[in-house]
Amino acid sequence: MPGSTAPSAAWPRPLELALRLTAAYGLGAWLAYRYGRDFVDALLPAFKYAVSLMNDTFRIVAMTTGSDGPDTVLSVRVILARPVVVGAQIWMPHAGGWMNSATTIGLLLQPAIVALGLVLAWPARRRAVILWRWILAAFLLGVITLVHTPFFLWASLWSSFVRVYDPQGFYFLRLWHNVLLNGGQLAVGLLAAIAIIWGADHLGSIAAGSKKKL
Repeated sequence: MPGSTAPSAAWPRPLELALRLTAAYGLGAWLAYRYGRDFVDALLPAFKYAVSLMNDTFRIVAMTTGSDGPDTVLSVRVILARPVVVGAQIWMPHAGGWMNSATTIGLLLQPAIVALGLVLAWPARRRAVILWRWILAAFLLGVITLVHTPFFLWASLWSSFVRVYDPQGFYFLRLWHNVLLNGGQLAVGLLAAIAIIWGADHLGSIAAGSKKKL
């Protein structure tokens, strides 16, 4: 129908989608294994700067990637930057009182891998929709990488701190960190993929409808 703004991609056949997902996630897993550490290494200055902007509690002493047994991890070493009240005690900054938190590279990259895998696997009927998907993917995955990931690192630091000094206390950052560890990262990737696919389909349909009117 002229001027229609219906989505440009029908619901895919289950077998076709399963094969596409297997190929997309196989490629994503290989790329993460082969280049994940290099990718995170390149972003370390941005992560360090973003975490420093988000909080005034910790001062980052070092942020590095390395191996922890079979896992490749991002390690962050910090010291307190100001006095902090935790539980019933006040903890003062001390040059020798550093704390270390480590997160696996796979967990950090999980939202991007999940989102890109689903976006690549989901069929599209028009080339314009594919272009819109890449534009939206670049934007949303940039937000996830430069905002969500540093926030996750900050939450990990705070969770490690209060786990030692106030294990029974309630803290939002600790709760959020636990959510992300228990499927939250996967959910972030799925939500990003849905937003990219839905947004690209509708932007492509609107553009196609405008051309038909002309």
